Amino acid sequence: MRFAALDFANMKQGEMLAEQSISVSTSRIVASSIAARDFHPLHHNREYARQQGHPDIFLSALASGGLVQRYVTDWAGPGARMTSMAMRLGVPHYAEDRLVLSGRVTATASNHGGWIEVTVTGTNTHGQHLQSVVRLQFETLDAAS
Repeated sequence: MRFAALDFANMKQGEMLAEQSISVSTSRIVASSIAARDFHPLHHNREYARQQGHPDIFLSALASGGLVQRYVTDWAGPGARMTSMAMRLGVPHYAEDRLVLSGRVTATASNHGGWIEVTVTGTNTHGQHLQSVVRLQFETLDAAS
Protein backbone atom coordinates (compact mmCIF):
# COMPACT_ATOMS: atom_id res chain seq x y z
CA MET A 1 0.00 0.00 0.00
CA ARG A 2 1.30 3.45 -0.87
CA PHE A 3 0.57 6.48 1.32
CA ALA A 4 0.61 10.09 0.22
CA ALA A 5 3.51 11.87 1.87
CA LEU A 6 2.88 15.14 3.66
CA ASP A 7 5.01 17.88 2.13
CA PHE A 8 6.79 19.00 5.30
CA ALA A 9 9.13 21.37 3.44
CA ASN A 10 6.17 23.50 2.32
CA MET A 11 4.17 23.25 5.57
CA LYS A 12 3.10 26.68 6.81
CA GLN A 13 1.92 27.81 10.20
CA GLY A 14 -1.84 28.32 10.05
CA GLU A 15 -2.49 25.49 7.59
CA MET A 16 -5.80 23.80 8.38
CA LEU A 17 -6.42 20.07 8.53
CA ALA A 18 -9.60 18.71 6.98
CA GLU A 19 -12.38 18.40 9.53
CA GLN A 20 -13.38 14.89 10.58
CA SER A 21 -16.75 13.91 12.06
CA ILE A 22 -16.77 10.72 14.14
CA SER A 23 -19.87 8.88 15.32
CA VAL A 24 -19.32 7.83 18.92
CA SER A 25 -21.69 4.97 19.69
CA THR A 26 -22.47 3.42 23.05
CA SER A 27 -20.57 0.32 21.91
CA ARG A 28 -17.47 2.37 21.05
CA ILE A 29 -17.48 4.03 24.48
CA VAL A 30 -17.84 0.73 26.34
CA ALA A 31 -15.30 -1.11 24.16
CA SER A 32 -12.69 1.62 24.46
CA SER A 33 -13.10 1.72 28.23
CA ILE A 34 -12.69 -2.05 28.48
CA ALA A 35 -9.62 -1.94 26.21
CA ALA A 36 -8.03 0.72 28.44
CA ARG A 37 -9.04 -1.15 31.61
CA ASP A 38 -10.98 1.93 32.72
CA PHE A 39 -13.85 0.31 34.57
CA HIS A 40 -15.37 3.47 36.02
CA PRO A 41 -19.16 3.09 35.75
CA LEU A 42 -19.53 6.50 34.05
CA HIS A 43 -18.17 4.80 30.91
CA HIS A 44 -20.49 1.77 30.82
CA ASN A 45 -23.41 2.07 33.26
CA ARG A 46 -26.22 4.35 32.04
CA GLU A 47 -28.16 4.23 35.31
CA TYR A 48 -25.09 5.18 37.34
CA ALA A 49 -24.28 8.04 34.92
CA ARG A 50 -27.83 9.37 35.24
CA GLN A 51 -27.66 9.15 39.05
CA GLN A 52 -24.53 11.31 38.83
CA GLY A 53 -26.42 13.96 36.81
CA HIS A 54 -25.31 12.97 33.30
CA PRO A 55 -27.76 12.17 30.49
CA ASP A 56 -25.77 9.10 29.40
CA ILE A 57 -22.38 7.37 29.63
CA PHE A 58 -19.43 9.30 28.18
CA LEU A 59 -16.11 8.81 26.43
CA SER A 60 -13.01 8.32 28.59
CA ALA A 61 -10.02 10.67 28.37
CA LEU A 62 -7.86 7.86 26.93
CA ALA A 63 -10.37 7.18 24.16
CA SER A 64 -10.60 10.89 23.34
CA GLY A 65 -6.82 11.05 23.14
CA GLY A 66 -6.72 8.01 20.89
CA LEU A 67 -9.15 9.63 18.46
CA VAL A 68 -6.97 12.77 18.35
CA GLN A 69 -3.85 10.69 17.71
CA ARG A 70 -5.50 8.81 14.86
CA TYR A 71 -6.80 12.07 13.33
CA VAL A 72 -3.36 13.69 13.31
CA THR A 73 -1.34 10.66 12.23
CA ASP A 74 -3.78 9.81 9.43
CA TRP A 75 -3.30 13.38 8.14
CA ALA A 76 0.50 13.39 8.55
CA GLY A 77 1.15 9.98 6.99
CA PRO A 78 3.85 7.38 7.57
CA GLY A 79 6.79 9.82 7.44
CA ALA A 80 5.71 11.43 10.71
CA ARG A 81 6.21 10.24 14.26
CA MET A 82 4.23 11.64 17.18
CA THR A 83 6.63 12.79 19.91
CA SER A 84 4.27 14.51 22.36
CA MET A 85 0.66 15.29 23.04
CA ALA A 86 -1.04 17.47 25.63
CA MET A 87 -4.82 17.51 25.99
CA ARG A 88 -7.33 19.50 27.98
CA LEU A 89 -10.87 18.15 28.31
CA GLY A 90 -13.97 20.30 28.30
CA VAL A 91 -17.57 19.11 28.21
CA PRO A 92 -18.18 15.33 28.29
CA HIS A 93 -18.75 13.47 25.06
CA TYR A 94 -21.91 11.43 25.56
CA ALA A 95 -22.95 8.29 23.70
CA GLU A 96 -24.55 8.60 20.27
CA ASP A 97 -23.20 12.14 19.69
CA ARG A 98 -20.81 13.15 16.89
CA LEU A 99 -17.29 14.32 17.69
CA VAL A 100 -16.02 16.86 15.15
CA LEU A 101 -12.24 17.20 15.07
CA SER A 102 -10.51 20.13 13.41
CA GLY A 103 -6.84 21.01 13.42
CA ARG A 104 -4.41 23.76 12.55
CA VAL A 105 -0.63 23.81 12.23
CA THR A 106 0.47 26.15 15.02
CA ALA A 107 4.30 25.85 14.89
CA THR A 108 6.99 24.50 12.59
CA ALA A 109 10.77 24.07 12.80
CA SER A 110 13.36 22.56 10.52
CA ASN A 111 15.87 21.60 13.22
CA HIS A 112 16.30 17.99 14.37
CA GLY A 113 14.84 16.55 11.18
CA GLY A 114 11.84 18.88 11.15
CA TRP A 115 8.80 19.02 13.37
CA ILE A 116 5.39 20.64 13.50
CA GLU A 117 2.83 21.26 16.20
CA VAL A 118 -0.83 20.81 15.44
CA THR A 119 -3.58 22.16 17.68
CA VAL A 120 -6.70 20.00 17.53
CA THR A 121 -10.15 20.99 18.77
CA GLY A 122 -12.95 18.49 19.29
CA THR A 123 -16.54 19.68 19.56
CA ASN A 124 -19.92 18.02 20.03
CA THR A 125 -23.51 19.21 20.50
CA HIS A 126 -22.70 20.34 24.06
CA GLY A 127 -19.66 22.49 23.14
CA GLN A 128 -15.90 22.00 23.16
CA HIS A 129 -14.98 18.50 24.29
CA LEU A 130 -11.20 18.82 23.99
CA GLN A 131 -8.25 20.84 22.87
CA SER A 132 -4.95 19.13 22.19
CA VAL A 133 -1.47 20.10 21.02
CA VAL A 134 0.39 17.35 19.16
CA ARG A 135 4.03 17.49 18.07
CA LEU A 136 5.14 15.46 15.07
CA GLN A 137 8.72 14.73 14.01
CA PHE A 138 9.38 14.22 10.30
CA GLU A 139 12.00 12.30 8.41
CA THR A 140 13.80 14.64 6.05
CA LEU A 141 14.94 13.60 2.61
CA ASP A 142 18.55 13.68 3.85
CA ALA A 143 17.71 11.41 6.81
CA ALA A 144 15.82 8.96 4.59
CA SER A 145 18.64 8.47 2.06
